[in-house]
Amino acid sequence: MGSSPTSSTIERAVDGGLVSSEHAQLQIQEALDAFVRESHAVGIQLCERSGASLALSGDLFRVDPGRFAASLAGLLASAQGVMRPLGRDQVESLHIDAGEVKLLTALVKPGFTLVVVFDARSSLGVVRWRLASLVGRLGGLLGVNEHQRIGSPITDEEIENLFS
Repeated sequence: MGSSPTSSTIERAVDGGLVSSEHAQLQIQEALDAFVRESHAVGIQLCERSGASLALSGDLFRVDPGRFAASLAGLLASAQGVMRPLGRDQVESLHIDAGEVKLLTALVKPGFTLVVVFDARSSLGVVRWRLASLVGRLGGLLGVNEHQRIGSPITDEEIENLFS
């Protein structure tokens, strides 16, 4: 099926040990599960900018989480490249309507993105409304250690690594 999120990835993401990785992972998973249930989304995935999958929930069983996260990272890097000449260094949200399936991304913190897959069982308005609350909750769980490079702009080398 492919790679799956690991607790060590969550551990790297959690701020300076203030929250145990198991505890943070459980809270993140519970928040994602509740989001899928309450918004009637097909699924949701939390990803790092590097293309690593941190957590997922919902009916995304046919999707390889690692490949999906890497594709999302490439998509966001491309969108960032399009927006840079317009004076925007960070893409905070991206909506893709592919007919029956829709995708909405949301920046949780620099370096962390949520991607929601939804269909006719939900609506863009409901997903955006529920996602705003989830972003705030996860932002508190995914603290950033001062010594981590998470907040820096994505480099050309990182973009190339996504496609190699």
